[in-house]
Amino acid sequence: MSDFLAPVTPLVGPVLTRGRGSYVWDTMGNRYLDCNAGQFCAILGHSHPDVAELISRQASKIQNTSTTTVGEEALEAARKLHEITEEMDGRSVFLSTGAEANECCLRYAKHLTGRKGVISFEPAWHGLTLGTECISLSRRHVKPQIPYTFSVPVPPVKEGSEVAGGDLDLYVDAFSNIVQQHGEEIAAAIFEPIVSSGGMLFPPKEYFQRVAEICRRHGILLILDECQTGFARTGTWFYFQQLGVIPDFIVCGKGMGLGYPASVVVFRGALVPPDGFKMKLYSSHQNDPFNCALVTFAIDWIVQHDLLATIRQRGTYFLERLTELAREFPLVQKPRGRGLMLGFDLVGDALPDNSVLSRDFLAALLKRGCLMQATNAGRTIRILPNYLIETNEIDQFIDAVREVALLKDFSC
Repeated sequence: MSDFLAPVTPLVGPVLTRGRGSYVWDTMGNRYLDCNAGQFCAILGHSHPDVAELISRQASKIQNTSTTTVGEEALEAARKLHEITEEMDGRSVFLSTGAEANECCLRYAKHLTGRKGVISFEPAWHGLTLGTECISLSRRHVKPQIPYTFSVPVPPVKEGSEVAGGDLDLYVDAFSNIVQQHGEEIAAAIFEPIVSSGGMLFPPKEYFQRVAEICRRHGILLILDECQTGFARTGTWFYFQQLGVIPDFIVCGKGMGLGYPASVVVFRGALVPPDGFKMKLYSSHQNDPFNCALVTFAIDWIVQHDLLATIRQRGTYFLERLTELAREFPLVQKPRGRGLMLGFDLVGDALPDNSVLSRDFLAALLKRGCLMQATNAGRTIRILPNYLIETNEIDQFIDAVREVALLKDFSC
């Protein structure tokens, strides 16, 4: 790797030169099936010609506006988002990254309630700003710690993707106990509705429904971080629409920018004062015409091509193929998913350190032309492909995993 890149994260695998659809190529001309659409962002695949044409048009029009002016693209994107979040009567502000959008939610939740406390899942991932890192996996290492930051465990998923009622009470009680002790100090509860970096965990919808009711009774604002689950990933526009819960804020990012930096905070309409917020927000790329043009294009493209149905169908097929693998190989355990957000656990014989197991597993897959990621300290493989992935490409991935699973020693 380059001597001139700051080593802020370990870089493994090939140096990439181009991408098209579900595939990327390296400097040696090798082709790889990209099973995570970049970092879950290139939802229409790499270098989609319609996206490239839109970017060319927008580049010849306008890219950036000041924070006190707005382009027509932002108005149109906000209108489109209002339509697909009609339950919220939403009001939107467009930003650049999920961390920035989550930070915006935390600030406004504290401003609107006059409180300072936040409850989140442990484990969770909301970003690496000071505020978001204090409610993420790395919270123990943050300095300085932000006071009045509380965590609750994620309800485990059992057979049928639900938890038994008695068990669920324990997890709801963990949340309720914090509220009972600190309710007058709690501004917001923020949750990933599917906990991705923490291990591809799918808490049951009843948990969110009961927690939302507790929040309502105590004046706590509910934030759902849908950076990964939102924008059609799970087969509905947003995952809250499957949970039967209307949050006070939605955060979305990643895929909504089609591979380019874009995020949004959607405020529930009832939260917005008639004369506007007293606290202002300023960001260099706030309501950018470029980002907003991508968002509008993505919504229109998904609608025109009935992608919600395609995502549900391909997701069902992918999960069925993963379930077949799990029956065949002890290495692949607990396949799970919603739409095109899937995962499974790795379990090895004479189990080495999971980070070693996943490293060798991913390296063996890479040799067979599949680019993948592990999470949850190497225990879980997560799969978030582009929305246009073909069934033969899913089969290619399944065949590669089967080849690796057949090896007695797949260390490289």
